[in-house]
Amino acid sequence: VPRFTEIRYSGFSAQGKRIERVATGFHARVVQHEVDHLDGVLFTDRLSPLKRRILKKKLVNISKGDVDVPYKMNFPQKKK
Repeated sequence: VPRFTEIRYSGFSAQGKRIERVATGFHARVVQHEVDHLDGVLFTDRLSPLKRRILKKKLVNISKGDVDVPYKMNFPQKKK
């Protein structure tokens, strides 16, 4: 997903004080990723329609549990 390499953002500290920050590089990417989570945006929402179509089958297979991974995963749609 393309991201800006430098961003400015503002908000409030835990004490209610207004803060402003500049983030660059990986930090900027992480901030944008987390803001997407807060806004309910998935990485697939940011893909081109072609890339989304290419990934759709893989994502459906993952949701069904038709994937082999070396770690534990929960699959809500998979029948036991």
